[in-house]
This record gives sequence, C-alpha cells and structure tokens, in this order.
Amino acid sequence: MPSGLRTASAIIVIAGVIAFLLVISRPNAELTPPVENAVIVKSLILERTDISPLIHVYGEITAGREGELRAQVDGRIVTLHDQFRDGVAVVQQTVLAEIDPEEFEIAVAEVSADLDQARALLSEYRQDQVANEKLAKNAQKQVEISIRNLERAEKLARIKQGSEQAKDDASLALAQAEQSEVQARQAVTRAKSRIAQQRAAVQSNEARLARAERDLRMTKIIAPFDGYVTDVNLALGKAVGVGETLGRIIEAADLEVRFNLPEADYGRLLAAVVDLEGQQTHPLLGASVQIIWKVGDTELSRDAQITRVGAEIDAAWGGIELFATLAEDASVMGLRPGAFVDVLVPDIVYRGVYSVPERALDAETLVYQIIEGRTKAIEVNVLRDLGGDIIIDGPIPDRAEVVAERFPGITDGARVRPVRERPSS
Repeated sequence: MPSGLRTASAIIVIAGVIAFLLVISRPNAELTPPVENAVIVKSLILERTDISPLIHVYGEITAGREGELRAQVDGRIVTLHDQFRDGVAVVQQTVLAEIDPEEFEIAVAEVSADLDQARALLSEYRQDQVANEKLAKNAQKQVEISIRNLERAEKLARIKQGSEQAKDDASLALAQAEQSEVQARQAVTRAKSRIAQQRAAVQSNEARLARAERDLRMTKIIAPFDGYVTDVNLALGKAVGVGETLGRIIEAADLEVRFNLPEADYGRLLAAVVDLEGQQTHPLLGASVQIIWKVGDTELSRDAQITRVGAEIDAAWGGIELFATLAEDASVMGLRPGAFVDVLVPDIVYRGVYSVPERALDAETLVYQIIEGRTKAIEVNVLRDLGGDIIIDGPIPDRAEVVAERFPGITDGARVRPVRERPSS
C-alpha cells in the first residue's frame, strides 16, 4: 500500500477515536425547574386600637350678638366720642354721641311743673272729700235727731199734750235735715268724682314725664355691650332723625362659628347616643370642636363648644346648621365676623379596629396578610373612609403583617418580599 494512503487512513482512524472519546466523555445535561421571583412590597404591622376620627368641614365666624345704633329722637349731634369710629373697641355704657338735649330738658321741666300742679290739685280734692264726708255724717245725725223729735211731737199730739203746730214744726225740721243730708252726700260724690278725674290727670302727666325723661335719655347714644364699632355714619353737628342708623356694634366676647354638618355625619353622631328618650337638651350641645384659622402661612387654633343646632335640615344638600361659641379671648387673637375657618368635629369612637392606607385594599375589600413570604387574602369590613386611610375590621390577627400597597396582579398565595413601613395608627 502506498505510504500516502496509509497516512490518510491513520488520520481518519485517529479522528474517529477522538470523536468517540468526546461523545462518551461529555457531561449529561439535567433539567432544572424555573425560579419563582418574589415581588418586593411595602408592608406594615397592624395593631387594634380605638380611633376617633375628625369630621373636617368649613365654617364662618359670626357675631353671637350685634346691635344697630340708631337715633331715637330728632336733633343735632353736639358731642361725639373719640372711640366712635370703625374698628374701635368700646365698653358697655360708653356714651358714643349726644344729640342736643336742650329742648328735651325744657320739655321735662314743663311736664314736671304740670305734674306738680296736678298732684297739688289732687291733694286739695282729697281734703275736700274728707270735709264733705264729715258734713255728711253731721247731716245724717241731724236727720236722726229730727226723726226722734217728730216721733215725740206725734206722741204728745195723740195724748192731747202737744199741739199740731209743734208736730208740723218737727216734720218741717226733719224735711230740712234730710235735704241737708242729700246735699252733703252729693258733695261727697262730686268730690270722689273730681279725685278720680284728677288722679287720671296725675297719671297722664306722669306718663308724659316718663316719655320726656326717656327722650332726654335717648339723646345719648350708648354702647349696649362691650364690642367693636363698625359702619359708623356720623359727624359732629349732623342733624339726625328718629330711626336713622348711626352705626353698628358687634359683641367682642361672644363670637360663634357657623358651620354645616352633612346629614350622614349628623345622623351617625346622633345614633351614638344610646337613649334619646328623656333627653332635656340636644345630645350634641356642649360638644367640643376645634377651629383653625389660616392667616397666610400661619394657622391659629381655638376650641369652641356647640351651643345651638339649626331648626331644620337644609333641603338643598341635606346638611344641618350648627353654632359653636368660641372662648372670650377669640377676638384678642384677631378673629372677626366674616372670617372663614376650618372646623374639626370629633366623630364617634371606633373601638378595637385597624387603620390601613386606602391603597392596601382592592376593589373587593380584601387585605393581604403576609405569612412566610406569601400573601393570604382576607375580606374585611370597611367602617369609614378617612380620605387616604381607611378604618377596617375583620378576621385579621392582631400584630399581623399586611401588604401596605397592592401591586398589579396581586393574588392569594403570591410570593412577596416585604419592606416594612411604620405601623399605621
């Protein structure tokens, strides 16, 4: 065999041996199951607690009491107090302005004189009545004496010991005595009538004097209570008429906040009262609320107490109006009627419940507990939506770890890797 052929055959043999060795020495590939990836989720530990949320509504500061300052008499302003200006605080009984009192002082003097005269005449009539009553009594005695004289004269005439002339004289004397008695009694009646008429005249003059004195007092415009003056429409020397508005005064120590509570919230608060029977006052009266007044970047907070409840429910939106009185120092902090404020009303107390973020629930009100790296769906009862957080209750173990923020495709039994947030409270 030629040497070239032998060389080619040897190469083929060697290549076959090498290929065989490679086949028998290659590693056997083993099939491995796919790895399940865990979803990283935020989680939190739930703790049962009592929660009293706040109902957030808006209100307006109003004056618990205000009054209009009006002229009660005609005249010209002769005195004007320096404090009678818009925005100035005044104290009760401060004389803010005065109408010229001269004519009213004269009227008081004239009526006082008339009253004195009427009283003097009444006193004179009463003295006359006393005298006439005495004369009437004397006249009655004269009649009684004349009757006895006539009876004696008649008796003597019957037994022929007296004359008919004596009898006639006694009869005439009786008639004259009776006439005098009638006249005396008429004088007493007239005296009583004059006294009654004069008493009415005295009362009339007393009423006139009271009106005159009242008009004189009304020449002074007086602050009826402590407060702030506003809407002043007055100048020294100005002529004013009866009923003309001179300004208003707003009580400083009695500011209220007026706010509307939605019907659902109002009904829930009422339902929290165990027994409304026998209640002498409305169950919400006396309840505390918090007032927050935002002034620029500053928030000023004050407490108030509900003192009045509206008489009817607003048909337009179903709410009811309430009024809460602020502390007396509210005006010191600058609050004035017309300011808009936030009102925080304590809601009912939910006892032994959980609070979770809204994003922790899905549409089926499910919360996902994390147990050994896997989710467990638990259906819960939604008690209250707080606008971000939700109050829930259900068969969740205390101190359970739950998913704080659901993720797309979350299901019961999903593998997760929790990253804890701070506990929700």
